[in-house]
Amino acid sequence: MSGARSKVARRRVVFTTDATEDLVLHWGVARDEPGQWLLPPKALWPEGTEIVSEISVETPLLQTEGCLPVQGVDGNEDDDACYPIQTMTIDLPGEGPLELMGMQFVIRNADGTSWYKDEFNGNSNFRANYAQAREQAVTDEMLDTIIRAEAGNGWWTLMHRFNLASSLIEQKCGAHGSLETDGKKTRRAEIAAAAKIYVWLRYSSQRKLTWQRNYNVKPRELSAAQSKLTRTITDVYRSSPHLRDIARLMLGTVGRGGEGGQGQQIRDEILNIMHRNNIGERKGVWMEEWHQKLHNNTTPDDIVICEAYLAFLKSDMDVSEYWRVLSE
Repeated sequence: MSGARSKVARRRVVFTTDATEDLVLHWGVARDEPGQWLLPPKALWPEGTEIVSEISVETPLLQTEGCLPVQGVDGNEDDDACYPIQTMTIDLPGEGPLELMGMQFVIRNADGTSWYKDEFNGNSNFRANYAQAREQAVTDEMLDTIIRAEAGNGWWTLMHRFNLASSLIEQKCGAHGSLETDGKKTRRAEIAAAAKIYVWLRYSSQRKLTWQRNYNVKPRELSAAQSKLTRTITDVYRSSPHLRDIARLMLGTVGRGGEGGQGQQIRDEILNIMHRNNIGERKGVWMEEWHQKLHNNTTPDDIVICEAYLAFLKSDMDVSEYWRVLSE
């Protein structure tokens, strides 16, 4: 008879890369839910860690060397071949009152001009999860992916939702999806997956889901994500006749726009209006501040702001009209 299973005292996460540019790990930990972003306890911080928000820290990867034995032509091992690498080790508490089930992270270069994310998961953050969620696990892998993305405590926007939807449609409803090879089973699975994605997008279009959380989205990025999702759905419509009804319903949830550079064009046209009317591009000017907001953080609220500003102009610059439209 075997003895009692020993408890896991710690769970080690090791990062290693041969990238030549200096890299920084932007990370947080998860305690109760794999999608959580929680501020790591100080006891876990490697050297050089700095707090950057209420839910995350950043740590530069350590420059070192990685060596492997090299076999010579005579069959004997020659001197090790060593290469510059970057690495870091983080030990998470194992089973017990301080247990952490995993961590979330993205990686950036030293000056912050490039960020590296999980392109296979809707361009979202990477995850290193060990323990299972304390609540009952969802048996549907696709639904589990959607729920964790939507319910996570980190950042999330309409752009990320569109990117994840595109990825899931390609995986579950396209010709290269990882479904059963049997024809009838494949069709049933594709129809079921497409129906679930449609319901998800329908909730989004009805504003029942968050459109903006802890993340700034440039209009060109949102436009590109919308365009990609539209093309992905139309590809399904063309290639899968059994999914055409659902594909049409999906298209109705994405909304118009997303073509070419229209997302950026909105911001650029406001800049043109400023130039035509000699409105200065300086701090403290309302239109310049709104223009900068559109450039860095476009949200659905900007439609209401635009309507309020038009009401202000039509009322011969009555600022009370501006606030009236905003409050309504």
